[in-house]
Amino acid sequence: IKEELGVSCKLLDQTPLFFWYGTTDSGRPKFVVGFRTNIDSVLFKLSNENLESRFFGKSDLDSVKLHNGIINLKMWLNNARNN
Repeated sequence: IKEELGVSCKLLDQTPLFFWYGTTDSGRPKFVVGFRTNIDSVLFKLSNENLESRFFGKSDLDSVKLHNGIINLKMWLNNARNN
């Protein structure tokens, strides 16, 4: 989080909430791992890897366009919304 967004965080759990394996458009392996954290600030630093940052609620999921590499996150959040 510090590298990608420029803010510090505290890890709340040692076990990930979710983990997915896939490949990039060029066929390289890609892992998406999500942990519960507390962040120190919401004043994120933008970079060439992070062009936009914003918050949205579960009720907004159908209107949020996510990169294909993390589409499983949308499905996971939809499932969590229904439970």
